[in-house]
Amino acid sequence: MTSELGQRNAEFKQRMDKLRQEVNMLTKPDGSKAHPARTCRDLKANYPDMPSGQYWLDPNAGCISDAIKVSCDFSSMDIVTCIDPKHRMSIPTDYWSHKLTHARKWMGEDHKFTNIEYESDMSQLTYLSYLSREAFQQVTVHCDNQIVWNDNKNSNFKDAFHFMGTKRTVFTPHSNVSKRSQVEVIEDGCSKPKAGTMDKTKLKFRTSKFVRLPIVDVMPTKQHKKSRFGVEMGPVCFV
Repeated sequence: MTSELGQRNAEFKQRMDKLRQEVNMLTKPDGSKAHPARTCRDLKANYPDMPSGQYWLDPNAGCISDAIKVSCDFSSMDIVTCIDPKHRMSIPTDYWSHKLTHARKWMGEDHKFTNIEYESDMSQLTYLSYLSREAFQQVTVHCDNQIVWNDNKNSNFKDAFHFMGTKRTVFTPHSNVSKRSQVEVIEDGCSKPKAGTMDKTKLKFRTSKFVRLPIVDVMPTKQHKKSRFGVEMGPVCFV
């Protein structure tokens, strides 16, 4: 009898421990697929020793079936959350100038090109932007005889690409007039185009307060019929 009672007590304690663990996961989710956190900040607040890495988040705090896998960087003072694009080369290198139907038109409209997608639906990205004070993203345009940003020969930006963020925010060389929406030129190898020579231009987009990233479309200019370009999307990161 004593042995049977002890066994029942042990089973009861085991069930209670499991129940306590489940309740704790509801109040302090650990970033697993079964228990996604709302933000990387929440993860670090609840688990201070949590290392940087990949975790599951549910920014809109809805059904966990739409939780997203992100990279949380806890190594600096600012906790950074990054989401990868579905296709790193979102626009494959091709003779797009020859295929453009207008001098300037968004790729999504001109070619029904919808390849610029991310490992998250826009609802989760939108909620993540609401929970962040700024966002940044690097985009690399690979070019052959194609001006992407600055035209070094003519010292102007007449043929510069335009980039569309969320809520139809447009980034151009003149975006830097606003402190909330800026473009940093990291490298501009396409400013001196040469036929038959591949080069690249790297741009870093940053928005603050009213976050307007990630980049969702690109507007090139119709240039030389033998010019080529392709667009490589970097992860969009929220702070």
